[in-house]
Amino acid sequence: MDHLDFVNKSLRLRYEAFSKFATHINQAKSLETISLAIASDIKFVIDAFIFRLTMSISQENYTFELFRGECTFYRNHQDILTPLEKNCLENGLPLSLEKKDIESSDILKGTLFNHAKTKHLIVLPIISSNDQKLVLFIASKSDHAYNEMDFRFAHLISELLTTKISQLLLIRKIGENYKTLAEANQQLSQLNEEVRSLNSELEIKVEERTYKLKEAHHELNTLFYRTSHDFRRPLSAILGLISLIEMNPDPQEVSTITPHLKSSVLELDRMLHKLQTISLTEVDDEAVEAINFQSLLESVKEKFSARLQENHIRFTYHIQQQKKFFTHPMILEAILENIIENCICYCASRHPFIKLSMIKQGASLCIQVTDNGDGIPDHLKVKVFDMYTKTSERSSGNGLGLYIVKKLVEKLKGTVYLESTFRKGTSVMVTLPYREIHFTPQEVKENISIHVSQKT
Repeated sequence: MDHLDFVNKSLRLRYEAFSKFATHINQAKSLETISLAIASDIKFVIDAFIFRLTMSISQENYTFELFRGECTFYRNHQDILTPLEKNCLENGLPLSLEKKDIESSDILKGTLFNHAKTKHLIVLPIISSNDQKLVLFIASKSDHAYNEMDFRFAHLISELLTTKISQLLLIRKIGENYKTLAEANQQLSQLNEEVRSLNSELEIKVEERTYKLKEAHHELNTLFYRTSHDFRRPLSAILGLISLIEMNPDPQEVSTITPHLKSSVLELDRMLHKLQTISLTEVDDEAVEAINFQSLLESVKEKFSARLQENHIRFTYHIQQQKKFFTHPMILEAILENIIENCICYCASRHPFIKLSMIKQGASLCIQVTDNGDGIPDHLKVKVFDMYTKTSERSSGNGLGLYIVKKLVEKLKGTVYLESTFRKGTSVMVTLPYREIHFTPQEVKENISIHVSQKT
């Protein structure tokens, strides 16, 4: 085989090796896979004892370094050769160094290329664009210097690797953007779901508010209508009695009429008090005080003392609570008054009694008022807290008592329910939550001062 045939065969083998290398590179799915292709194929394309490629793209550096059959991949790698790479890219000139040049170079002394077997080294700077720059180091242990064909294959290798690395980086960027977009879509979906949930809650609240407004409007209309009739009866009686006095001002007749006049006035006063009690549902939520239950119950008992004595009702109460209870004193008093007045209205004809207990249970104050009165028929139990409900024909009330109790208990964030046996008696149970009261430093100081002065 003559020299020309040998060269042509060698060139054909190099092209076949490059084709195989190009196939492996095109099939590569990662930068690590490119490293494997370089390690297995590059030696058949170009005589590379040591091979190094550093690519700069989008302000990031990717370095592949081949030595002794192993290719190592680095990202944003900085070493002793980095200044030389930058210098070559800046002047754009390739370098061709022999062994003596390598050994005398201060930069190459501490690198892989300063190897005893290294005979030649070429450094090729390749600038594709402002964003893509590449520096190729190829060292040979052959006595023959690199020729034009070697440079051509070096350029082919550089272009192939540049294209593939750019492709992989673009795919990675697309994947990252897709992931970011997917996360953004997920967040958007969550936000849309939250908005739908908020809209749904808002619609429910609007419906609830609308229902409550309609209910309040209906109650107000009923209250005005019924109250006007309730007021008309005692007012008519008062006007009639006054007319009698005017027609017959005899002192003896006046003294006979006066008790009836007083009774009608007291009836009016009770109804006005009921209406005034309803307005307590609008008081300030923060206007609370510590309740003295002993004093409160004695005050309520005193208020009804005349009616209790008149009906021979035995009224007793029991208090069992250690922790201070804070609430609106006027509201709590109104709740107790309306329940007790209801008990008086429906009291038993023989040995009537009213028992009241206040007990702390967990985080709640439980109030129970029990009587042995008429009780409530089963068909009326569901209506006892409605406006103007009367459970007995002998009732002297106006049917607002338990309605007011329910409204005021709800104002205090509590619950109320009733148990009753017809003609045996009724129990009304009210549960009110204990409130956490936070004093200001000044209030704490004042309380301590009061406590100390009381001890003194």
